[in-house]
Amino acid sequence: MKKLFVPLVFAALAIGCGGDEEPAGPDGPTAADRQKFVGNWVGTYDCSNVPPDTMFIALGSGDLGMSITLHAQFPNADVVTGDLTDVNVITIPEQTIGGFPGSG
Repeated sequence: MKKLFVPLVFAALAIGCGGDEEPAGPDGPTAADRQKFVGNWVGTYDCSNVPPDTMFIALGSGDLGMSITLHAQFPNADVVTGDLTDVNVITIPEQTIGGFPGSG
């Protein structure tokens, strides 16, 4: 089951269910912009009726860093790191998760 969720997570983070409706200011996203992502999120990894899962998002390193715990309620939860690259976009660089490389 975990192998199925990994590609879906990266696809959901990259595509999402909607667009970026709030463009970044002239200096790009700020540390204050990332605060809205922090917390526990429950939902699906696409816009269908896939069973829900839990993801924890915390502040990461640097002013725009994020730490994302995927499948947070599973004993083998994975953590990826990324950066806020636009007001509503977290970009995850190439990392290994669940034994597979990927980005989002």
